[in-house]
Amino acid sequence: MIWEWVGAALGLVGVVLGIRQHLWAWWFFAASSLIYLWLYWTVGLYGQVLLMTVFIGLSLWGLRDWSQPTQSDQTEPHWMPTKSSLLYVLAGLGIWLALWMLMRSSDNPSVVMDSLVTAISIVAMRLMSLKAHQAWLAWALANGLSIYLFTGQALYATAGLYAVQLVLSFVGLRQWLRS
Repeated sequence: MIWEWVGAALGLVGVVLGIRQHLWAWWFFAASSLIYLWLYWTVGLYGQVLLMTVFIGLSLWGLRDWSQPTQSDQTEPHWMPTKSSLLYVLAGLGIWLALWMLMRSSDNPSVVMDSLVTAISIVAMRLMSLKAHQAWLAWALANGLSIYLFTGQALYATAGLYAVQLVLSFVGLRQWLRS
């Protein structure tokens, strides 16, 4: 499907721009998310539909954070303190459990994996808007799990996008560490 390829391409451009800390990354994330929202709805991955809805909102939030940082730690990439990192891990677990509970009786073919990828991705997107290095580690985990999820749904272009993004997660971390 052509829209899958368009969404994948826009998402990939967003990741490359994100690695470079370019403000336009957030516009590409929002556009890709809008396309994928529709695509995931058509295949019954409701956690991903929710994720794309959240991503559109987080893209606007990230755009605001990167264009008007309110804290000095949002201007340059940094390691988030361990205590804050643990809070994000707990938030991710809470989101996963809540999504699993909400979707478990739906016709979602992969409710556990769909809800897990969704939870990790929400946390990763927020960490990225804060320019926390941990965002790239969360993205690596989400991207690796996404390859499995989307291959199972025969969304091969999307699985390919996540394979590339898995590699780019480590490139992004390395690049942000250098800056």
